[in-house]
Amino acid sequence: AEERVNRATDKFLTAHKLTPEQMQWLSLVREHLIRNLSMDEEDFDLTPLLEMRGGNAKARKVFGDIRQLVGELNEAVAA
Repeated sequence: AEERVNRATDKFLTAHKLTPEQMQWLSLVREHLIRNLSMDEEDFDLTPLLEMRGGNAKARKVFGDIRQLVGELNEAVAA
């Protein structure tokens, strides 16, 4: 699982230039994906690791459209 998620996040990083704050959030998302191998927008509010850092509302401020983030990462993990 960890190798799949690492490949997915590496692929995401090659396609996007991220700010330091986005990198911190991506690290949290990566931890979630290692445990679950997929993610939904709701997970930002349901996962304690993400929720305690501001959840969905904060993730939207950091990334804008988190649907794209979630979709791209899920697709890359599944590939």
